[in-house]
Amino acid sequence: MKELLVMSSVVAASCLRLMGSGLQPDPLFSDHTVLQHGVVCPIWGLAEAGETVTVDFLGQRQQAQADAHGQWRVKLEPLEPGGPYEMVISGANERLTFEDVLVGEVWLCSGQSNMARTLVPPPQVLPRRDYWEASAAEADYPQIREFKVRGRTADEPHALSTGEWEVCTPENARGFSAVGYFFARDLSKARGDVPVGIITAAVGATGIANWMSLDALNAEPGLEPTMAYFAKVHARYPAALEKYEADMVEYEARLKAYEVNGGEKPKKPHEPRNPFTDPYRMGANYNGKIAPLMPYAIKGALWYQGEQDRNHPRNYPYYLRSLIGSWREAWGRGDFPFIVIQLPDHEKTEAIFRVVQQEGAEYVPNTAIVVTMDVGDPQDIHPPNKEPVGVRSALAARVLAYGEPILGYSPQLESVEVEGAELTLYFADADGLMAVDGPAKGFELSGVDKKFVPASARINEDRVILSAEGIEAPKYVRYAWSNVPVVNVYNAAKLPIAPFSQTIK
Repeated sequence: MKELLVMSSVVAASCLRLMGSGLQPDPLFSDHTVLQHGVVCPIWGLAEAGETVTVDFLGQRQQAQADAHGQWRVKLEPLEPGGPYEMVISGANERLTFEDVLVGEVWLCSGQSNMARTLVPPPQVLPRRDYWEASAAEADYPQIREFKVRGRTADEPHALSTGEWEVCTPENARGFSAVGYFFARDLSKARGDVPVGIITAAVGATGIANWMSLDALNAEPGLEPTMAYFAKVHARYPAALEKYEADMVEYEARLKAYEVNGGEKPKKPHEPRNPFTDPYRMGANYNGKIAPLMPYAIKGALWYQGEQDRNHPRNYPYYLRSLIGSWREAWGRGDFPFIVIQLPDHEKTEAIFRVVQQEGAEYVPNTAIVVTMDVGDPQDIHPPNKEPVGVRSALAARVLAYGEPILGYSPQLESVEVEGAELTLYFADADGLMAVDGPAKGFELSGVDKKFVPASARINEDRVILSAEGIEAPKYVRYAWSNVPVVNVYNAAKLPIAPFSQTIK
């Protein structure tokens, strides 16, 4: 079955189908498009086989001939930020003119429901909140645009993406990804009002494997047991379906007898879940929403996901490093910046999952972690206030992607020194380290028995000195180690210390 999974991905990669006739640029290239500055920008689409397609933009004229499948692609040489401009794409018998094209920064925003949640959720989803309305009312930033990837899941990569660019107006912004909007707003301001385009590909209740190619899943050694399990699930399905159909025949007969004679009402059999058509199956949104975006010129990606996987933390680092690496390889744009947003505090989200998110990112270069454990809602897996998440993500991007000399990351534990019953913790990115509203909270110590107790903490510049009553020889130290941690230590950028659990050597 594992071989079947591999084969399905290979077949998918070679089965792109023509989506109609005539000249069809990918919807990414349309009115209000934002192109990434400073790099080669591919432009592509479909046409009649053999047709010559010409792209005219900012004095450049690039041509390509559609192949036997009708696919064509040209490359624009690096562009300077600015706009609005006009782009013309013409074929043998058609000339398409697109207006209001900008050149600036482009970021992919992907994941599940917390990334998909809009700036102002529809009233049938959540009751209105005043600050949502206030945020939308001030969202008048014509240099910011969102391309929301639509379309369905797929078993093979789609030839073209599905969606449209929308300009950030107070009305349109209501439907923008809230995290994406606040990220773009702050990034644009920090970069001198440069145009920013966000491409949002996010679907609620999706696991990370849903956003990965089957080739990538099968290539990750750490996921071999998981892939073997799902191979068994696929192999068992035909027999399970056959049994279900036989049980349904028996059920219908018993139901008719019950309706005539009474007695005990039969219980309807449970239909087995079809792993071949399940919308949350492995690779389904990768094929339908991510693969069609490649190789659009992007600066980097934000990844906000994990709610669906938080009860299975052991494998998540393998999934995450494989997702990042495989996306980068398939995109063909090198190790583009990749920002992972940790899950916030929630009564059913354990601290260990936030740590494995961080560990997964640390396996690969050019990544950053955004800590959000202090801005969640203990009773709601979807915190209503997304502004701190977008603001912190923009700070991280300014350091990771643009090399700005600012404090953009949360403090992270670097080393521990032991002197008797005291520990000194040293942190990176700890300038201006301070406790807010009272003594520092959230630190715990234990001896070899692993019976943790709250630690007294005092801050000395970029370090924290700990001790705990009854712990004469501390062996373990941890911070924010609960589902809903009570923490109050931040750096000068108001970014909280990242959670950790450390054995003292």
